[in-house]
Amino acid sequence: GVLHHCFVASDYFAELKNKVISLQDLNEYPILLQKSPSNSRDIIEKYLKENTLFVSFVIVSVLNAWLLRALCMPTISSIFSIKAFLADTAIVILIGSFGYLLKPKNRFIYYLGFNIFLTLICMINSVYYTYYTSFASISMLSLTQYVGEVGDAVTENVIQLKDLLYIIGPIVLFMINHKVKKKNHYKKIEVKSERKKKWSKTLISGLCVMGIFVITLTPTDISRLIKQWNKEYVVTCFGIYVYQANDVISTIQPTINSMFGYDKAHKAFVEYFEGKEEIKTNKYTNIFKGKNVLVIHAESMQTNAMDLTFNGQEVTPTLNKLASEGMFFSNFYSQVSVGTSSDAEITFNTSLMPTKSGTAFVSYSDRTYISTPLLLKEKGYYTFSMHANNADFWNRRVMHNKL
Repeated sequence: GVLHHCFVASDYFAELKNKVISLQDLNEYPILLQKSPSNSRDIIEKYLKENTLFVSFVIVSVLNAWLLRALCMPTISSIFSIKAFLADTAIVILIGSFGYLLKPKNRFIYYLGFNIFLTLICMINSVYYTYYTSFASISMLSLTQYVGEVGDAVTENVIQLKDLLYIIGPIVLFMINHKVKKKNHYKKIEVKSERKKKWSKTLISGLCVMGIFVITLTPTDISRLIKQWNKEYVVTCFGIYVYQANDVISTIQPTINSMFGYDKAHKAFVEYFEGKEEIKTNKYTNIFKGKNVLVIHAESMQTNAMDLTFNGQEVTPTLNKLASEGMFFSNFYSQVSVGTSSDAEITFNTSLMPTKSGTAFVSYSDRTYISTPLLLKEKGYYTFSMHANNADFWNRRVMHNKL
């Protein structure tokens, strides 16, 4: 009677009826004691019960990514972006799949560690977006040494309550782990082959989700991901995790190119200038000879203020006078990158474009430059610079001496 109720099918009984099976022997045939799932609902419930920690990791990580888009870019296209949801889900599943290669008792540390890492990505980007209306770049890590100079502005004006909501994810994961642990989930023994089987199935699932996501992409989406000039579009389309991974690749690419592509770039540079006639003079040559040169770098100045009057008074009378009496160039494109003010300084002083990743003042402070101040110095000028900010901010103490 005991055997009849334990065995799911009579075939098992027919096969084993000649054996004497004790209760201890039954432990060797756990499949005989398991109730076969009768429908899809039972299958789902069984999967969730056996993979609670993995499923929780996926949900809280994807939810944090969605929360970032919802809080920073509260538009319909961003909040309900299927592409971003698929991309974030695929990345998280792929990361989470490798947790199955570990023993059950070690998986929580793996999932918690990666969830904290993904949470930090969301928090940093949330804070950064509040101040710059853009998303953070790994190249900006080299500038964290300067945060101390403006630390009070960061803590008082930038960090908000919404930036702390993301830590709910790791807290929820910790609580779920505590609940699972009480049910002796981690005492279950999984052989290596079973762990590999779970890993491969989960990995394939993640790749399938990624494949569905890739199918939805357009040539415009791919182009903007590669160029990464419109970060909001990239995050809306690809999600924050794909954006951040692509940003890392874009950041290290110049270094790799410098290491392996120097000879090719130097050859192209030399060939470009060979045979070109050197222009030594133009209509502006020597018009300021013998004059003092004073350059004022004023951040965020715009010409609309120069055209503005208030109660019959010019808002910028001195600038208007300088523009009318001297040379005034109003038709130009902004030529700064993430270095903002420092990029403007290097472009004015050297006629070089700023670097598109990182900042020239930090990444290329060890170079020798041909600059306007140094050329004037050769003409007998005494050159100096003054700045209202701390000399170490944007690495000006080093770079202004270089220039």
